[in-house]
Amino acid sequence: MANVIRRVVIDGLYDNYNYDITLKEGITLITGPNGYGKTTLLNILKNALELNFSFFYELLFKSITLYFGETDKEPKLTINKRKEKQESLFDDDISYSVDIAFYQGNIQDSFSFRDSDVPHIIFSGEGDEEYNYREEYFPKRIIFNNRKKQEGMQELMQNFKNFQLFLNDKKCQFIKEQRIFSSNRNRLDNNDYTITQLAEDLKQRYAKQKSLYTDMSQTIDSSFVERLLGKSYKAYEENEYKVKINELERRVTDYKKFDLISNYSFVGQFDNEFKPALSLYIDDMFKKIGTYNDFYNKLSLFDSFVNGKVLSNKTMFLNEKYGFCFQSDSGRNIPLRKLSSGEQNLVILYYRLVFETDSNTLLLIDEPENSMHVEWLEKMLSDFFAMGKELKCQMIIATHSPIFIGGNFNVAYDLYGGSYQDWMKE
Repeated sequence: MANVIRRVVIDGLYDNYNYDITLKEGITLITGPNGYGKTTLLNILKNALELNFSFFYELLFKSITLYFGETDKEPKLTINKRKEKQESLFDDDISYSVDIAFYQGNIQDSFSFRDSDVPHIIFSGEGDEEYNYREEYFPKRIIFNNRKKQEGMQELMQNFKNFQLFLNDKKCQFIKEQRIFSSNRNRLDNNDYTITQLAEDLKQRYAKQKSLYTDMSQTIDSSFVERLLGKSYKAYEENEYKVKINELERRVTDYKKFDLISNYSFVGQFDNEFKPALSLYIDDMFKKIGTYNDFYNKLSLFDSFVNGKVLSNKTMFLNEKYGFCFQSDSGRNIPLRKLSSGEQNLVILYYRLVFETDSNTLLLIDEPENSMHVEWLEKMLSDFFAMGKELKCQMIIATHSPIFIGGNFNVAYDLYGGSYQDWMKE
């Protein structure tokens, strides 16, 4: 699997820390004491890849370089921050300039902004639109001059066309440490729980897949007689027919487990008189259920990750009606919001891994160990390795948990002490 980012070099983070991190193939674990910048590192990568460069105006650092290849000659992004002026040593009102450049061979994209270019904080007034900019730093009622920000973004996008083109087939997803509640929570009801929203999302995915299956079935069935009379099919002999029908029945049984197929009836024994129709029917059925293949694989993976853990007297079920739901061992339905924080974190984390992560994605995960049972943590990293291999995506995971790491120190980097491999050589 190809890494989206190969190396990160940060100088002067919080005026104290310098990091040079070579990212491993597939998964890199970031460890370190509180305050050393684990979550900040993930935010740096997310905002850089999403061209949200105003993030760096608020961040305290000197320089950041992201390398997208193995050597300095391959594509890289540099971000440098300099003080412009300061009235006195004791004055907090400091102006900065931030210079960004993307290098790819002879191509260079560049953009600079200074204090006057950064949208200033203002309070609600006539003609201004509310803009929830970096909500974790500023209250919702504090807003930015929208026109100024739009002009700056237009200029930035114009100057960074080559970087946007370079990132065209690359994606970035950040799974934050706080996962249980949605980010726009205003009152405590079902819609505020992330797990409820994901169950609804899976219902919609079911509906989409069922629609694709129906459309495919109608298209295939409409031409059945024409293809049968035109002999545009392969006629199977009895032995080959039996192999095909057994494989079809196995797959239909698997798909019924997840409520993908409910009205299928198995065909009878092979009859040489009806060989053409039976052969064409078998091929058509494989084409129809083939619309479910990728979705089934994801459902199966999600099911194995969650139900493969030791849940407390409950089981997760996947179906068209609920998306996913839980039942106690006694058969009682359990509201999703009533699941423990650990169970909700587990489901949310794996759902986003399986259903929301595409190939060529940089997946950033902050503290996956939150509220997790020790036994779950011991298995979790192996799940991530399997998922990374399946999706061909790159993961950077910030963690405090030695149990989660297990013995995989070869893919870990500690912000306090550096590479664990270097420690072991000493």
